[in-house]
Amino acid sequence: MAKKEKILEEEILKLIPKELQPREEEWEKADEKLAVYALTQGYTKDNVPFWAYLAIPPSKYVAFKTAEQDGNFTLSDYGEVLAMGIGYNPPNDIMEKMETEFGVNHNFEEEIITVAEEYVKEQQVIDKYSGKKGLPKRDKEKKDREEGEGGE
Repeated sequence: MAKKEKILEEEILKLIPKELQPREEEWEKADEKLAVYALTQGYTKDNVPFWAYLAIPPSKYVAFKTAEQDGNFTLSDYGEVLAMGIGYNPPNDIMEKMETEFGVNHNFEEEIITVAEEYVKEQQVIDKYSGKKGLPKRDKEKKDREEGEGGE
């Protein structure tokens, strides 16, 4: 799992084409209406294991994941702390409460990594067979034909 987390933290924005990445004003709108719910686990400065659920604004999620991996951060700098406790894992009743009340998906990171990896593989296939990034060869030929018909 550590390998997948590293892919998410370092590569997720690189996987999204520049023209599809949110602009600053779009991040601001998303932050007003949305939150990424995350379970984080770690150790306090006194080396006591803890778990915490956070509601993180979308614009801070990648920074949060980087800070989480570094291990030296303040939870409230990245979002609202919804629940927190001592020990490495939250109790089952808290996990169920987070799923029920907030719609927490405990498989979110694995799912988004899978989607990102599939996107990269798909883009590699498109690039390999199209000769040009972005369009499969058949779509490029169709587009070229349509442009040719419109220009006559």
